[in-house]
Amino acid sequence: MQRRPILANSCARAASAAEARYRIETPINDQRSTAVFALDAPARAIVGASRSGHSDRVRFMAFVDGEKKLSTTDGNGSTTDGSRQAPPSDGDGTLAGRPMAYAVPIANLDTPPRPVASALDDADLVLMVATSPIAGPAAATVGNLCAERQIMTAGLVVGSHDGADDAAAAIRPYARMLLVTEDVGDLDEILRALRA
Repeated sequence: MQRRPILANSCARAASAAEARYRIETPINDQRSTAVFALDAPARAIVGASRSGHSDRVRFMAFVDGEKKLSTTDGNGSTTDGSRQAPPSDGDGTLAGRPMAYAVPIANLDTPPRPVASALDDADLVLMVATSPIAGPAAATVGNLCAERQIMTAGLVVGSHDGADDAAAAIRPYARMLLVTEDVGDLDEILRALRA
């Protein structure tokens, strides 16, 4: 018996007319929306450098705590103005005992912040970028909001091998996928792989 090559659409042709009426003829919608969150000050620079070359379906945001200001932090979790980073999220978009967490677009950090919950509207994937363990409370807030909305989460920790371990431990509970790298260009590679 001579074998014929199996073509990609052979199974579809083999279906009977009765089975064919259940076939889905609508093309797959590839209009995914991705939100990229910089969770700490150094991550803002990494995310800001990656803004160009991606589709308009990608939103690049910076996380801002309930005090509605962007401030740089030192390695101990203290900001340059002496205040502490926000405590862990209580899961409903507020930070325990403090106002809601906010996000601002990386393209214009001077725009009025909006609640993280509204920044997640229409997002299919949230990619959190961090460089240090002080990003943990921000990851908790974003991650808990994503869990409530069943939005897929991924984390990117950028830093040296020794320094990235603590950051990865802080982000890991809130990211279903986690990549630790020393190469800041990996954010672009991830977005290209996601066709974002």
